[in-house]
Amino acid sequence: LTRDLDSVTAALRELDQARARAERLHTQIDADYRDARDTLKSGEASDDLGTVLIGRLDAIPDLRGIRKQREQRRSRVAQYNTALLEHRAEARRLGDMETNMASLRAELGSAPSRAEADWLRQLLTQRLALLEQTIETQALYLAEATELDAAENALLTTAAKYESLLLERLVWLRTEAPPRFGEFLTLPDQLGAMLATAHAAELGTKLTRDLPSSPLLWPIVLLAIALRLARRRIVAATEGVAERVGTIDTDGFGLT
Repeated sequence: LTRDLDSVTAALRELDQARARAERLHTQIDADYRDARDTLKSGEASDDLGTVLIGRLDAIPDLRGIRKQREQRRSRVAQYNTALLEHRAEARRLGDMETNMASLRAELGSAPSRAEADWLRQLLTQRLALLEQTIETQALYLAEATELDAAENALLTTAAKYESLLLERLVWLRTEAPPRFGEFLTLPDQLGAMLATAHAAELGTKLTRDLPSSPLLWPIVLLAIALRLARRRIVAATEGVAERVGTIDTDGFGLT
């Protein structure tokens, strides 16, 4: 029981820290969200606003990580709910000291001596005190967990609205400076550096790793196979209309 109490106490400290962190993040993100919303609503945007908002988007916390932690915490809450039910039932039984002493005398088959009876009473009293302390701590944990859920709900709601606003508006905002003419002159050198031997292996590794998981890979492969199988029919159809193309009295948009 002492180990259970120590475990709940440690978990309670973690809850306090998590709640303080969630409330602090919510205050920060809510202020950022309101600032961005008011700025975008004004209709006046400088050229670097898109770049600034991209930085704000990257600063939004990982919502999936928060949701994962909540699922793990709910499992612990379920365990404490069951343990609290059992501990309260045991505390009620131990609270009736005379009944417990009578049960012990019946199990022993004879009345204990005064010293033994005092020792048994002391053990039962210590057990009851520890149970009551554990029950109080577990109930406090469950209450704190409810408050943390409320704080995280507010954080997740505000962060989702903020992220949605940024993603919606960034489509229409410039996020990089416009290219200068001199930059186009460096494209051949940059392309050559990209395809150089030093980067060829890295590029091949990246394609091998990322290409199989691309959702466009298999549709493109199937389309290529279909075009290959239909190649003769396509060529024949093209040759069939080739004579009519370019002639004034037979050409038309339908042959395009």
